[in-house]
Amino acid sequence: MEHKVYDIILSGLGGQGILFLSKILAEAAMREGYLVRGAETHGMAQRGGSVIGHLRIGDVSSSLIRQNCADCLLSLDEIEAYRNINYLKPEGVLCVNTPKEDFPIRQVKEFLEKKKIRAYGFDCLSLAIKEGMAQSTNIGLIGFSLGLGFLPIPYNQVVSVIQDLSKGPSKEKNLKILEEAYREGKRIQGDSN
Repeated sequence: MEHKVYDIILSGLGGQGILFLSKILAEAAMREGYLVRGAETHGMAQRGGSVIGHLRIGDVSSSLIRQNCADCLLSLDEIEAYRNINYLKPEGVLCVNTPKEDFPIRQVKEFLEKKKIRAYGFDCLSLAIKEGMAQSTNIGLIGFSLGLGFLPIPYNQVVSVIQDLSKGPSKEKNLKILEEAYREGKRIQGDSN
């Protein structure tokens, strides 16, 4: 990890697995020896309302991330990403589950360019559906983000956590989703260099 604290905002809608996504990242970071603090804020989550998770990796005293301070925003929903984009600091990273090839939308591009925020979109949902595991879209987003190289957690540690937390036949499917999304992130990162 390049700096002492790494702040991640997680966003999406109720039922998309933000809490599980947060649990995987937090557990992997703790296994790497980092201190971790987190918090979730949500409204009508059980009805598809906004869910926001704060995950702070490093030596911090508070669990909430201030606006303009997050290193990374991982979002399972494109609209929720736009709603929470003000959390990102200049030169932060935005990773979004989206089927759109023209991501981000034109109205947001100027804001991102002004703050030098790098934005990446990948259709994690389609990948998860292909494996018969739509509920594992969050695993795809983790893999994609790890492949891009912007998270301070090693891929093999996340694999270990998913092996421990997944049960039955879903374990192999989750690992396959993670690996395919990871390879896509690596491919995109290689193309941008």
